Amino acid sequence: MLGRLFSRYAARSVTVVLAVLAAGLLHTAPAQAAYGAQLPVQVQVVDGDYNYSQNLGRASGWVQFDSGKRKFRYSLTVDRQSSYTPPDIFIYANGSLAVTEWNAGGTITGEFEHSYDIQYVRVVIQGDTFHGSSYVSYRSDGGGKNHGSSYGRVYNPYV
Repeated sequence: MLGRLFSRYAARSVTVVLAVLAAGLLHTAPAQAAYGAQLPVQVQVVDGDYNYSQNLGRASGWVQFDSGKRKFRYSLTVDRQSSYTPPDIFIYANGSLAVTEWNAGGTITGEFEHSYDIQYVRVVIQGDTFHGSSYVSYRSDGGGKNHGSSYGRVYNPYV
């Protein structure tokens, strides 16, 4: 009798332990945020001096936000045009610098995650040239010696 009672107790204990282990193994992972549509972006930087007026660099491609609101990925094709050195690409999230690609060329891709919701992304291209013996830089967002020619702001549709 004692042996039978002990074996029932052991069988129940093993069953409970197996059930707890199975529940732990079958725990579902949290849902992953999905990426939305690829939103187009294009920026052009020009020499802002009226005596020269030349295209220095261009970047075009897309930005894609995730439905979790805190990540984006991008793909940009960079064309050097007349810039003395390969252009630099700056990507801002909500106005703060998030990504820097120095001497960019060809296609650049990447992903960035913030600890807070991303309202918008802004892509800026910077090119440089000489005016006589003076080295000058221009940015597509108006930074540098003068001003550029286009803004590359893309708004997050999930916010």
